[in-house]
Amino acid sequence: MRFVLLGIFFLFTLPAVAASAPFDEARNIQQQYEEFRRFGDTDSHQAINSDDDLAEAYLLYGQKAFEAGDAETAINYFNAGRELRPDDGRFSMMLGLVYARIEDKPLAEMNLLEAIRLLPEAMEPRQMLADHYYRSGQLSEAEELLAKLKQLNPDDKDIANQLQQVQREIGVETDMVSDVNSIFSIKFDDQVYSEIADKVVAILQDAYAEQGSLLNFYPQKNIQIILYSRADYDMTTGAPAWSAGRFDGKIRIPISRHTVQHANLNRILAHEYNHFLAQQLSRGRAPAWFYEGLAMVAESRPSKSIEH
Repeated sequence: MRFVLLGIFFLFTLPAVAASAPFDEARNIQQQYEEFRRFGDTDSHQAINSDDDLAEAYLLYGQKAFEAGDAETAINYFNAGRELRPDDGRFSMMLGLVYARIEDKPLAEMNLLEAIRLLPEAMEPRQMLADHYYRSGQLSEAEELLAKLKQLNPDDKDIANQLQQVQREIGVETDMVSDVNSIFSIKFDDQVYSEIADKVVAILQDAYAEQGSLLNFYPQKNIQIILYSRADYDMTTGAPAWSAGRFDGKIRIPISRHTVQHANLNRILAHEYNHFLAQQLSRGRAPAWFYEGLAMVAESRPSKSIEH
């Protein structure tokens, strides 16, 4: 989902932000900010002369910390800026984005709703909240918000496509059963796939251990898995007929007699789970060849689940 963050994201490279940066020492912040301004654009250099200037510095350094994956420091900077400018919705918007990344769902929703209140004309916080709802599996909430966005922007094809996608998924997933096991949340048709669902979770738990050992990375973020009939998978994802799985923030698998053979299911799940790991490790910045190459290595490794 595309977001344009109100024109505040970086035009220059910022100096590194230490996780221990003090938030109550204006002199320290002023020095860092002035160094940034000199480095970025000598013509527009200005010192911090007011709380508004200091709030802008907090916003910039919070963004830098967020981009570096340091959620705690980003939260501290954005909260400090919001204390200085409580009516500036950008701080609530960025806090919502950080909390969404670390999967604190209540705080992500609360801050994004506050950003919507403070920025009534802005699209970005509404799009962020719709994306948060979608990735959290709250499809009805995502549908409601996207429908409002479409009313406000009837010519926006991206919003229309997002709304159609959510509506397709709601149609397919309405009668599915949900089960949460460890970091994995799985949806499936209970009458058809209950035994397969147990097998899928067991394979993914093995992949979590095996690929975690290989990459020295054990994510705590919840990941959603959805098991479809072939027809529902094709309709929901728009994938080609040869597709055996897809990762788009969720692992989506079409179930067929061929798929559930032990070796095939292990290979497919190892491949798609590795896409999730690559996304987490690279924060979504890696090129496609990196995702595919790493996933092919993962699926070629023998798995304990093949013996199950």
